[in-house]
Amino acid sequence: MLPPARTVEQAVARILAARASRRTAGEALGAFGLSRWGVRRASELDWDERRSLGLALALAHESARLLVLYEPLGTSSVAASSVHAELERASSGGATVLVLTTSVENGLAFGGPSVWLERGVLRGAPLAALPEAVAAPAMAARPDNQLVSMPTAFADPASPRNEGGGS
Repeated sequence: MLPPARTVEQAVARILAARASRRTAGEALGAFGLSRWGVRRASELDWDERRSLGLALALAHESARLLVLYEPLGTSSVAASSVHAELERASSGGATVLVLTTSVENGLAFGGPSVWLERGVLRGAPLAALPEAVAAPAMAARPDNQLVSMPTAFADPASPRNEGGGS
């Protein structure tokens, strides 16, 4: 995940340099409360710490056009408020954001159109239609910049709440 470097901070600095980012490694780590990891070796990070760092690096991308995140609230080190704020920043800056989660509740909390699979039926708010006049070729068309969450959980068909296919 990280390029070879003596420390996490040096590896993050290399990633940011490759992106031509204006942020320093310290700023990128600090924005997500991960500054203390800067002096560690990447090999010393456990699975959850590596996942948190990957999420922080994705959210710190200043010019991302597309962010696809799976379970962004599933790390113990990056605060949910930081995730929401950075996704809002990316979305308002022109990025299309797709969040996949197993929790319908978490998916709905991100705002924007949300869809989920319930008893084999796709439910939720419809996605925004593409504009009529699209300058890009048909295969490259994309919706206007929007924050989209797509919970991946399957509803429990045995649950009384789901009887009759209701949402």
